[in-house]
Amino acid sequence: MAESDERAFDLFFACLDASSSATLHPLEEVPPRHLEGEPLAVSGYLDVLAERPGMFLRRVSTGCLRAFLDGYSLAAEEEGWPDCADLEGFEHWVRRQFRLRGMFRWEDALLAQFGGDEAAAFPSAVRELKAFRASKGPVSDRRYTVEHWKTPEQSPNQTTK
Repeated sequence: MAESDERAFDLFFACLDASSSATLHPLEEVPPRHLEGEPLAVSGYLDVLAERPGMFLRRVSTGCLRAFLDGYSLAAEEEGWPDCADLEGFEHWVRRQFRLRGMFRWEDALLAQFGGDEAAAFPSAVRELKAFRASKGPVSDRRYTVEHWKTPEQSPNQTTK
């Protein structure tokens, strides 16, 4: 509590100055991050997206799944790794699998198959993506794993006494 309004304003602006000087200048360049080795293909995330979608998606929905896959694929292509975008053509797969015509987005088409029920459509979308990827042949055996997220008690390598 300040003894006067004037003192309260002085304290407020003193705190504001202190907090703004402690942060980075908004125009400072952030050094680029460089990954070592080849990045994971987008299909390498399908297993973990099926098991723990909340780790990667804001909301568990076919639309958020599409946004993640498209965003990852675009980033891989822009960084010079076009082979990592290995789910290209899935729209045509959905068209053939469900005998669809006209213009549509695959996530909406799959959602419509379940009457708008996201809880039922999401696992089906992941299954269809896996089936599509399998139909193209293997690209890589590498998969995103969540082993490092497990607690020591869940580790399969732990021995019991």
